[in-house]
Amino acid sequence: MNTKLPLRRAQLVTPTGVGAITVDKEGTSMLTAGLDYWFRRQGGQDPLDGELGEFKIREWRLEQQLGVSHFRMPPDMRRPRRGGGEVINANLQIPFLRFPTWFRCPHCSSLEQANSWERDRVNCRTCKAQGFDKRRMFQVQMAAICEYGHLMDFPFMEWVHRSVRPTCQGTLRLTVNGPSFADQVVSCSCEKRRSLFGILDASRIEEDGSGYATVLTTQLTEDSERLFLCSGERAWFGKEAPRQTCGQHVRGALTSATNTYFPDVRSALFLPQGTGSTVSPELLQALEDPAPATYIGTWKDLNDTAPGTVSVDMAYHNLSGKFPALISNYGQDALRKAIEILFNISAVEHEVGAENRLTEEEHLRFDEYQLLKTERQDRDLIVRQSAPTIYGNWGTYFSKIGLVHSLRETRVLAGFTRGTGHYKTDLMFRRNLLWREPLSAEQAWLPAVEVYGEGLFLELNHKRLKDWENLDAVERRVAALAQRHQEMLARTGREGQKVTARLLLVHTLAHLLINRLTFECGYPAASLRERLYVSSVPGQEMAGMLLYTSSGDSAGTLGGLVRMGEPQRFMPLLESAVREALWCSNDPVCMELGDLGGQGQNSLNLAACHSCALLPETSCEQFNLLLDRGIVIGTPDHPETGFLHGTAAGSEWDLHE
Repeated sequence: MNTKLPLRRAQLVTPTGVGAITVDKEGTSMLTAGLDYWFRRQGGQDPLDGELGEFKIREWRLEQQLGVSHFRMPPDMRRPRRGGGEVINANLQIPFLRFPTWFRCPHCSSLEQANSWERDRVNCRTCKAQGFDKRRMFQVQMAAICEYGHLMDFPFMEWVHRSVRPTCQGTLRLTVNGPSFADQVVSCSCEKRRSLFGILDASRIEEDGSGYATVLTTQLTEDSERLFLCSGERAWFGKEAPRQTCGQHVRGALTSATNTYFPDVRSALFLPQGTGSTVSPELLQALEDPAPATYIGTWKDLNDTAPGTVSVDMAYHNLSGKFPALISNYGQDALRKAIEILFNISAVEHEVGAENRLTEEEHLRFDEYQLLKTERQDRDLIVRQSAPTIYGNWGTYFSKIGLVHSLRETRVLAGFTRGTGHYKTDLMFRRNLLWREPLSAEQAWLPAVEVYGEGLFLELNHKRLKDWENLDAVERRVAALAQRHQEMLARTGREGQKVTARLLLVHTLAHLLINRLTFECGYPAASLRERLYVSSVPGQEMAGMLLYTSSGDSAGTLGGLVRMGEPQRFMPLLESAVREALWCSNDPVCMELGDLGGQGQNSLNLAACHSCALLPETSCEQFNLLLDRGIVIGTPDHPETGFLHGTAAGSEWDLHE
């Protein structure tokens, strides 16, 4: 379906990625088509691979983590020049499919299905037969989803006939007598009738807690042994697409509801390949310039790229012959070492050692954490360090305060799920939801965008942090929340970070600072993000946060955030954030709920609510969970639980005077 949508490239990664529902200005509800249909010209022709080099993004750490060869930025729409003249990659499109395909007539209530690939207006054939021509029909606002990410039209025919495989071929009507689903009745010309009451309902399966029993699955038929289960339909590829094996419970959903799409977005700050090695960062950056990077990528694609099979001499001969300035500027030995890194010929020893006690995501964060603690002057990462001592007594709580003048972040859509937002499938399954047919790692790519920004990096004082973590009051406050979090993970089958006092502290402090930054530097809260660095693994400990903006296309990055890290601005900022946290407009209820058992989803917040510590969900890594003001500033009964309870701004102060 061809349509014109005012979408930015970043929106095609999230929130309008493959399989997501969006609505155009005319009110037509549509699905973003799968990656098989991206980068096609008008008429369906595929461009040559060599023409797509400008869209390729290389982020070597995420490529290894996600098992793909490269990433691609969504294409922009380019029109051919009037009067001729070549325009490279003109008329590249990302198609959308009309969904739902069921349409209802507001005049006679008839239901009809239409082709998902067409965009023509749907007129009611029933009204036309009665002499009323061109009465427009409108899409219904309901569909059916499963927790494995599949999506299908609502099964009106099956529902009204109470049969998994109905044989009736009658015409359907949807009569709307009120705002609720109980007031909406589906009827068939065979005189079968049934209201839509309960189609959205789902209750947890109590036996093992691993899923949900839905009304649509268990009550579609009157036979309790015949369940209406998911057939693995993927509507974003069209009706003719092959279906995946599924068999999960199906639940009804409104197409405008948030539970119809939960994207799995991975991100990483760009670090030059070979970071931590003896190779010059300038040389590695030179090899990432467009001309040599394109040549290297093409050469690797034409040769066997398995580790250890590419000859250093062969790669060196080709690269040095094409770009002789590399030898004159950096030398033969340096170029050979850089080739070993870029072609993965010899493994570079990981900076954190061989114990592999960190998760894959924590390894990725640890590399960034190490670099953010140092002075950097790379093309895509500029960090200036300030001595904590110049921040007065506030500086005793921090061991590093970094001003990140420039950073580059890559965001990748790795898959999605629907229903509850819990990933019940593995990464490979979610990745394959984006493709009509599964592809090998050498063929596969994922959509991504690169964004540039600035930020503040804060590392907590590890000695003070460890002394505080060992307090009995702190351990008691965190224990119950950690237990609830573990039970939630076991119940939903999710993987998650272990809840510790350190995580609650870093996370909550990040939220308090972002909330205050919106008043001090003018950025809207939704354009600021947190990136948490937390680990208690001995020798690989992390306790820091990056507060940054990478929304340059809307809010801009003009240095306002970095300036807030200067001592004369940061100390008032931190003091204001802490003093605002002392009292929530919902206190004493908010603080008491933290003491009595928690609040929020699954009671995974303590003293934190929308009035004091929550952010727009696009800004938070933890879905606005695992927050507690009491861990930062203490509680009236136990002020020592607050990490920042004590000396500040040169005088002894009691947070709860």
